[in-house]
Amino acid sequence: MISGVQERIILWMSSESISLLRANHHVFIDGTFRVVQSPFYQLIVVMTFDPTTSLFVPCCYSLIT
Repeated sequence: MISGVQERIILWMSSESISLLRANHHVFIDGTFRVVQSPFYQLIVVMTFDPTTSLFVPCCYSLIT
């Protein structure tokens, strides 16, 4: 609770995403403020490299108030 306001963080991850994050040393984090609806304030996406597809894939989505 900050200044009497309750803060919330909601995370979405799969077990495969957790394994992929554990296997990699490089993590990329991107945050945006203009695409989320009230009462949330920010969307954060955590990405890492997937060697089986040779692509950077999103592993975690988070909504923050």
